[in-house]
Amino acid sequence: MAEYWAAEYSLIRVFESGEQSHSDPAEDAKPLMDIVVLHTSDASTLRALKMAAKLADELSTRVHLVAPRVVPYPLALERPQVPVSFTARKLQELAGEAGVDVSAEIILCRDLMTTLSVILKPQSLIVMGGHRSRWWSFNWLEREYRLAQRLRTLGHQVVYAELD
Repeated sequence: MAEYWAAEYSLIRVFESGEQSHSDPAEDAKPLMDIVVLHTSDASTLRALKMAAKLADELSTRVHLVAPRVVPYPLALERPQVPVSFTARKLQELAGEAGVDVSAEIILCRDLMTTLSVILKPQSLIVMGGHRSRWWSFNWLEREYRLAQRLRTLGHQVVYAELD
């Protein structure tokens, strides 16, 4: 478990899983990009992981699972409401259920968008899962949809994996 502190951004990286294992040394060279899956909810993340696995195979790249956790100001940043160990186990279970080899990290922060603008590489490929409203005009009500729109305005490529 690695811990990093960045006071100017009010975030802590509290968990990083090991890098994906490769059997071929030629594949050990760092790919040009990672596919980032943002953990929003279990069902949407599972759907996003499955879609990211297909994209990763096609693009010969890796999947990186990021779970930002906003900690309210009354709590110490190092003490989130849900224990980090529980979240780490949940991420491992989701990756196992999706059948995807991922690197994962949990980031404790105060502000979600500030943190995402700091930790994501420019023009990242992000896969998110979520529900689409049956009525197109109400999509903006969905939290995941609004987050995807905000990430697009920051210049990221967002692929939206719809839940069935």
